[in-house]
Amino acid sequence: GQQQINIAMVEESIGLEEVVAIGYGTVKKSDLTGAVGTLKGDQLDQQVNTNVGSALQGKMAGVSVETASGDPGSGVRIQIRGAGSLNNVNPLIIVDGIAVESMNNLNPLDIESIQVLKDASSAAIYGSRASNGVILISTKSGSVGELKITLNADYGSQQIGKKLDLLNTDEWIKVNNAARDAGGMDRIPIALNPEVSGKGIDWQDEIYRNASTQNYTIGVSGGSENLKYNLSLGYLNQDGIVETSNYNRLNMRIKTDMKKGKLKLGETVIFTTEGTRNIGNLGGQGGTAVSAATMMIPAFKIYDETALGGYAGSWGPVMDVFNPVAGLNLFKDENDYYKLLANLYGEYEIIDGLKYKLSVGATLNETKGYSYRPRYVVGSIFRNEKTSLSESSGLSKYWQIENTLSYNKEFGKHSINAVVGQTSYRELYRQISGSKKAMPDGIYVLDAGTDDANSAGYENENTLESYLGRVIYSYDNRYILTATYRRDGSSRFSKEN
Repeated sequence: GQQQINIAMVEESIGLEEVVAIGYGTVKKSDLTGAVGTLKGDQLDQQVNTNVGSALQGKMAGVSVETASGDPGSGVRIQIRGAGSLNNVNPLIIVDGIAVESMNNLNPLDIESIQVLKDASSAAIYGSRASNGVILISTKSGSVGELKITLNADYGSQQIGKKLDLLNTDEWIKVNNAARDAGGMDRIPIALNPEVSGKGIDWQDEIYRNASTQNYTIGVSGGSENLKYNLSLGYLNQDGIVETSNYNRLNMRIKTDMKKGKLKLGETVIFTTEGTRNIGNLGGQGGTAVSAATMMIPAFKIYDETALGGYAGSWGPVMDVFNPVAGLNLFKDENDYYKLLANLYGEYEIIDGLKYKLSVGATLNETKGYSYRPRYVVGSIFRNEKTSLSESSGLSKYWQIENTLSYNKEFGKHSINAVVGQTSYRELYRQISGSKKAMPDGIYVLDAGTDDANSAGYENENTLESYLGRVIYSYDNRYILTATYRRDGSSRFSKEN
């Protein structure tokens, strides 16, 4: 009922008390001097994502994300503030404190937050490995409360957005005849006697399909003041829009945190299996099935029951393009990946604000490659008289030990956030491969081959020992100084350096 109301607006600094991860610790957003981008897990849930990389697309300034290839499960390429090197431009990726080669195998629904360190001030604590920026990924932790079970299920369908408008058989014959007549050349047999007349074969229709994507995740979380837990199981199956291509992934994750007085203990364990079947290279001028479908003449038929392998192909004076349908069904190019990440930490508060933390972690990555070529005759150009099989196996073992001492204290108008530490890393990679030919049809074992046996092996090892330190000093929430130190000793250098 008042005729006059007086309102005074009071300023509030939104988000300045928010804590941001910057590597080997956290800092209040108000005390941050470096360029750090932050993405919360609920921002990833606003759309259906098959991998974490695609979930980042378009959500953070200065971070460029592009698809690595059209194969399902191929992942993404990420650049932070452009290319910083003529060689490797990939950023350093840290998942729950462990350096990993890629984040494509992670389930986006397992992510709590993503911090991207974009400049030297924020990334220098990681040394030379951070020359292209750093991506810090934290997976979901448990929270105080009763047992909570969540279920996410997504089903989608993909199809090619637009096909190329290509000539049909009748149109191609007119164009080809006119060109050869103008050049004073004889007309080619397939133009005079097409195997498929009229509209002929639209090879794009033969290789593309409506592809389904299924994604399921079940999670269990909860805990008390002294013990928190978060477990999840996820499964993804993604068919490619090109026939026979496929990607599937199984994720299992366990994360717990325990607190007893001044002592904290916790661990993260992530196990992933992935399987892919790619379209591969068919050879000839067409290359892959996708490009061959745009180049293959529509007058040729798809199948030939009298031919070895059952497929027809090009013949006569035409381009040497492989029948794309034959290539997709005859050739098998498959890869299997097995990845394990484990990290255990212990933290003890020595005095108020001063904490010691020991972190021990390891990763195991195994890759299995498989390429099979049966006997076939596809047209008059392409033939394989001996069945061939190539297999490869690679194992990467990585471990790290990190010791850090951190101090975080506020007194009066002063605030200090400091950390010093020592870290050790070791990585070993070993690969073997072999191939043989002339195994019986339908036998997919190298030992069954009798001809052209080949084998190869490779091993690489490197270690790194580092010392680090950082101090962030703030006065009156107005003047802030960040100083960072890092020294790396690498086995890639000589003992004198």
